[in-house]
Amino acid sequence: MAKQAIRSLTVSLLLIFVFFLSPVFAQQKKLDKETFMDMESVSNPSISPDGRQIVFTRTWVDKVKDEYRSNLWIVDVDGTRIRELTSGSWRDSAPVWSPDGKRIAFLSDRDGTTQLHILWVDTREVAQLTHLERAPGSLQWSPDGKKIAFSMFVPDNDPILAVKLPERPRGAQWARPAVIVDRLSWAADGRGPLPTGFNHIFVIDSVLGGTPQQVTSGKYNHSGPEWSADGKTMYVSAIRKPDAEYLRNDSEIYAIDLATLQVKALTDRKGPDGNPQVSPDGRWIAYTGYDDKMYTSHLSSLYLMDKDGAGKRLWAGNLPSSPGGVRWAADGTGVFYSMEERGSSNIYFASLDGKVRKVTDGTHILSGYSISDNGQAAAVRSSFKEPGVLVTFKIQNGAAMKKLIDVNEDVLGQVKLADAEELWFTSKDGWKVQGWLIKPANFDPNKKYPMLMWIHGGPWSMYNVGFNWAWQNFAADGYAVLYTNPRGSTGYGQDFVNGIQYSYPGKDYDDLMAGVDAALAKGWIDDKNLFVCGGSG
Repeated sequence: MAKQAIRSLTVSLLLIFVFFLSPVFAQQKKLDKETFMDMESVSNPSISPDGRQIVFTRTWVDKVKDEYRSNLWIVDVDGTRIRELTSGSWRDSAPVWSPDGKRIAFLSDRDGTTQLHILWVDTREVAQLTHLERAPGSLQWSPDGKKIAFSMFVPDNDPILAVKLPERPRGAQWARPAVIVDRLSWAADGRGPLPTGFNHIFVIDSVLGGTPQQVTSGKYNHSGPEWSADGKTMYVSAIRKPDAEYLRNDSEIYAIDLATLQVKALTDRKGPDGNPQVSPDGRWIAYTGYDDKMYTSHLSSLYLMDKDGAGKRLWAGNLPSSPGGVRWAADGTGVFYSMEERGSSNIYFASLDGKVRKVTDGTHILSGYSISDNGQAAAVRSSFKEPGVLVTFKIQNGAAMKKLIDVNEDVLGQVKLADAEELWFTSKDGWKVQGWLIKPANFDPNKKYPMLMWIHGGPWSMYNVGFNWAWQNFAADGYAVLYTNPRGSTGYGQDFVNGIQYSYPGKDYDDLMAGVDAALAKGWIDDKNLFVCGGSG
């Protein structure tokens, strides 16, 4: 009888033990400050030309040195064979596949300075192509894979004033010379005084490296290098005009003959034109820009012209936000682009006949998308509870999206994250405004909670549905978080942006207060315990 009682007690204790250790009943943890240092990120997804593999940047925190480090990883599009391509406590980033899919160009500071490197995918051998004094960027392979174009800052050492001091004796401890400023843009927040110089475009051999050839010249800034289909011309965006520094929003697209370095302007309107993208057959150039109407902030449109600058036309206009990441379809029938709208970001397609359709749909942020020759795509997706995962999908059917990599599942798997509720409310003068209310992580509808209103900076920007650690951390500590897109925000069209035209701050304050009223109407906010903070504006 005693043995039977002991056996029953043992079974009961075992069942209780299993019950409480089951994942379903495991106590979820709070999002505390420790998770911030443990979390990683994925970025710069680049899919191989054949659509079989995706290389991406994986960033982590070096807790000892309090710095971010990053390496390159690669995965097959079916989610198998996840492996590390580079390793070490440095920053590897910006991977770009060669046209034949055998090599990857990337940036790395493994020698103490950021330089251009090449990695052979089959052997993982790495070669450093450059030994530059300053960091390169905007890597672009030539169509034949023999060269790589990049941008780089070049100092301007011409003296401002012809002042000659007496000869300095050896070992003399003179005071530092006077700082002479003759530029409008001479300093930046977080950086202080800026060096004098300009961004130029260079080309380098993709096998031997060596000394790069500078293909742009003059005291102008250049950006967006884009090769022609035959590799004989480079397209860039710049303001190559007298007193360029004083010409706000007036860049043009230029064609540079790589044999003679002669420069030809392809656009000439009052307003910025940039981001040239050449069609696969070399016939068309897609680009973004707008006619300057002296707004405090303009939204860009999508344009199309012949390769010689003729036949310019508006392709897709009156958009909710400026289009970005413009990429031609492999068959040349149109371009894909990303765009923010009503708190989300998705991919769209504009065909040559002017029709625009939405490719992906969902309450998420898609960033850094890349498309292969066969239409397989890769991107980073983020949402309220999803801090950036690598996904893939067929660009013809963006709805069938597959998650491949989640580098934070180990950190957040047992963490209780807060829910967010979308709000649409009416402002004082009848304008409709969008916002979101994040509930405390351990929300109880029978309790009252303090609320923090977070105002975005810009003011021409858009709060979105992507993961935000700070907001989730406040929610973990028992706060509700309200964030909105008052008038002046992007994502809702030019008229909404113009809602604060020459009037900021102004009616955007009414929008913010209407958001507070909408949150209080939920019934669980403590109206005696309200706080506010935000970004620059």
